[in-house]
Amino acid sequence: SRLASRVRDLMIGMGFQEVSTYHLASRDVMEAKPMLPKRNLIEIVKPTSLEYTVLRDTLLPKLLQLLGMNTHIDYPQRIFEYGAVVKERGGRPENITHLGAAISDDKLSFEEMQAVVAALFRGLSKEARFSALSSPPFIDGRAAKVHVDGVEVGVVGETSPQVLVNFGMTCPVLLLEIDMSALLNLESLS
Repeated sequence: SRLASRVRDLMIGMGFQEVSTYHLASRDVMEAKPMLPKRNLIEIVKPTSLEYTVLRDTLLPKLLQLLGMNTHIDYPQRIFEYGAVVKERGGRPENITHLGAAISDDKLSFEEMQAVVAALFRGLSKEARFSALSSPPFIDGRAAKVHVDGVEVGVVGETSPQVLVNFGMTCPVLLLEIDMSALLNLESLS
C-alpha cells in the first residue's frame, strides 16, 4: 500500500533497519518476559514446539527478543517492523497491521523515540500528540500514548530494566508501536 511504502521510507530515512519476526511466539515471550498482563492470545491447536504456541498480538516483545539475540552486534541498533499482529475480534482472529520500532544504545532518552514519532507523523502530514502512560514494559514516567487527530494510535517509551534483564540485554531500549489500521481511517492517510 501507499501508506506502507511511505512509512518504510520514513523509517529507513531516520536510520532504522527493517526486520521481519515470526508471527508465532510463546506466552513466555509475549507475557512473562515483557511483564505484560495475561490476555486472550490466539493459541495454536497442535503446536510443534513450545516456542511457537500463540500468535503475536503486539510487535514489541518480538523486537525485544530479536535485540536480546543480537547483543553481540555493534550499537546503536535501530530496527523496525511493519507487519501483522493477530487479535480476537467478534470471536474470530483478525490481522491488524502495526508498526513497531526499537532503538538500543548505551545512552538513550525517552525524547529520542518521541522525536522519531513526531518526525514520522510530520512526514505523513499529521501531528502526533502525547499523553502520559504507566504500563509495562515501560519505565513509569518515561512512556506515553500516541494520539493523532484525537485518536489513540500507539505507545512510545523506555523499556524497564527488569524487562531488559528478562530478554538478556544490558543496554537501554526505546520502543514504539503504532496501530497502522487506526491510521487508515484518518482523512489524509487513506
